[in-house]
Amino acid sequence: MPNPIKNAAAIERERSALFSAMLQALSAVPADAGAYGFLNALCQSILDNNSTLKWAWYAFQAPGKPLRPYHELGIQHHPDILENPQDPCYQVLSSNTAMTYSLDNPDCPKWLLPLRKQLSEIILVPFGIEGQKALGVVGSSESGYFEQVGTEFFLPLPIWAT
Repeated sequence: MPNPIKNAAAIERERSALFSAMLQALSAVPADAGAYGFLNALCQSILDNNSTLKWAWYAFQAPGKPLRPYHELGIQHHPDILENPQDPCYQVLSSNTAMTYSLDNPDCPKWLLPLRKQLSEIILVPFGIEGQKALGVVGSSESGYFEQVGTEFFLPLPIWAT
């Protein structure tokens, strides 16, 4: 997919849209909705406020079970991601470090291959919620998007870090 070079004003608009999406998610969730309510609202708000972002979901790691998107929005792919230390999801969960992953990668896992026509890259973000390891995923149709706007919007809040 093309990688348009954006000027500084366009990049700042993207950053502002992401910040606005985060604030909308915070303000849209009733206090009693809890963390899941916030995560659901965040996935929705990120996609609603940015035409480049096409896929958002999160998953919880359970021993011996594949990762499955919880509250998958945008593209409906529904992967079952089998545990594999070479898979980017499990690399992120084991290292507890966020990663941007290009779908053009020659070692792209099979579960991501069907998305190549719709997405150029994804960001994978580990976080912890209620003592459980979890993974957030956001997909962009634009190559280099996360590098251009920065990844800080997608990183977990320090209070959630595991």
